[in-house]
Amino acid sequence: MGGWGTLAGVVLGLLAEPEAPASEVAVPEVVSPAAEAVALTWEAPPGCPEATAVRRALAGYLGEGSSAEAGAAVRAVAQVRHSEGSYRLSLRTETASGVTTRETAAGDCAVLVDATAVIVAIAVDPATVFGRSEEAPRSTAPAEPVEPVEPVEPIIDSEVSPEPEPASPQPLVEPRVRFGMRVGGGIDVGVLPGLVGGLRLAGAVLGRSWRAELRGDYWFPRTAVAQPGIGARVSLLAAGARGCGVPRLARAQLEFPLCAGIEAGAMRGDPVGERIVNPSPSQRLWLAADGSAGLAWVPRRYLALVVQAELVVPIVRAGFRVGEVEVHRATAVAGRGLVGLEARFP
Repeated sequence: MGGWGTLAGVVLGLLAEPEAPASEVAVPEVVSPAAEAVALTWEAPPGCPEATAVRRALAGYLGEGSSAEAGAAVRAVAQVRHSEGSYRLSLRTETASGVTTRETAAGDCAVLVDATAVIVAIAVDPATVFGRSEEAPRSTAPAEPVEPVEPVEPIIDSEVSPEPEPASPQPLVEPRVRFGMRVGGGIDVGVLPGLVGGLRLAGAVLGRSWRAELRGDYWFPRTAVAQPGIGARVSLLAAGARGCGVPRLARAQLEFPLCAGIEAGAMRGDPVGERIVNPSPSQRLWLAADGSAGLAWVPRRYLALVVQAELVVPIVRAGFRVGEVEVHRATAVAGRGLVGLEARFP
């Protein structure tokens, strides 16, 4: 079907030179199989022409050339309402190509009869309607004054189309860099006397297959006894940095951090025992390299449960003496086991 400009031109051109008063539709009687075959419904208030007038006008535009099959493929429902001195037409046409709804208004209901006939005729056989519009002879007689035809409001086309399917949600894109904060604890064997417990607080920068970490450890005091009545309570406060490669099993939500780093801090000794005359605490430098293998379960992208096994090799083997008696010295190799809960963001 043509655009609004062409359609409006056809409507105004056909209505510009009426042969009868505006209240009548002057259309010659024409036999049109196509017009008779159209499924036409016309609803209008009293005072408007009836449906037979619309069908006569439709026959005038289609003529005998259009086929009944073309007319039978079109269904039209026209409703006219009268409000505030004007008539408003709502026209719905159904064809094989879809459904179209148009609206227009005029001061005379007879104008809407012709508008309906033109629109339906175009839906049936546009080539015939536009061909007649172009071939209509122009009058050479002097123009007689005629009353102006009230302009037809623009026709609003609204093609009915299926609603678009909702867009599928986009997969969440993992940021290149994230951050983590872990709180945990564990046990140490070899750095302090016997088996001791401790706490760890760590912050991390996380990549897709790596992590860099800063941490602080506090290992609780443990008493070492060298001889009866001579001993010391030994504790350790240290900070460390490490880098890790992180292989993953994404489907299983598992990570396997393999890390290496260095830690430094102070080992504190408090002499204890009946044979200690003037007990005074002392501190020793602690420096060590460490490596670890871990397992992280990530049930949520912002939460991870981390388990680590850590090997510690002292670079400076701190120790304590009370007088001439050595109370404690870190072993050449120490081991740790840790567990922690890590929050990750964003």
